[in-house]
Amino acid sequence: MRRLKRLMSTLAAVVLMLCSTCLPIIVKTPAGDEPVHLRAYNWQGIWMPYGYGSRLSGNFEMAKVTVLDPEKGHLRAEITKEGKAGLQVTTTDLYVRKAGRWMLVSMPSSDIAGAAPFKGYIWGRAELKNNILLVWAPGNRFYDSVQRGVVEGRIHYEKPETHSNPWVEIERLDTQVLEQLQASESMPAGYWLAPIIYVRVSDRTRVEGTPPHGPPDEQTGELVGSHTV
Repeated sequence: MRRLKRLMSTLAAVVLMLCSTCLPIIVKTPAGDEPVHLRAYNWQGIWMPYGYGSRLSGNFEMAKVTVLDPEKGHLRAEITKEGKAGLQVTTTDLYVRKAGRWMLVSMPSSDIAGAAPFKGYIWGRAELKNNILLVWAPGNRFYDSVQRGVVEGRIHYEKPETHSNPWVEIERLDTQVLEQLQASESMPAGYWLAPIIYVRVSDRTRVEGTPPHGPPDEQTGELVGSHTV
């Protein structure tokens, strides 16, 4: 139970944060069909969750994000967190991919302290506009969809003998799966939690010689046209 709570209260870098009232939804491989081509001047810099200090026990967190491979949608986040034990720095890789019109971001569950036995990737739906990143973590309706056989996956329990502390493992999350969900019932109602807001407070780590910000139509996370953000 302690491991489950630690996982659910962890800030997943620039991407997502699972709340303590939802089930862990794990996907075996990074979510999405193919990588999104990333522009360094839109992603690199210092990011912070909006209102985090007053909303979650006063803890301070920030993430320094670097684009490692723009063609593969590969980011690296160096996360600094201040808690009761003082400052802690961890590093995780993030994978930005697309599925239909949605942008999805994933990170290895192994990068989260106390994540065992969750093996795979934590993920969420994201939208980038200017210096603001909105992230929707998956809701419990994904659990219901696996139970009903709409989505291929398995339901695991931290304590199998009592069926307590369940978590969901999805085989894959791509356009085909999302289309199956849309065909079975209305989306996105029930499938996404309220968005978490991240704000880029500095772009000092951007690549030298690039403009500080891209054109407005290249800032959006709505994946229409070039699929470049």
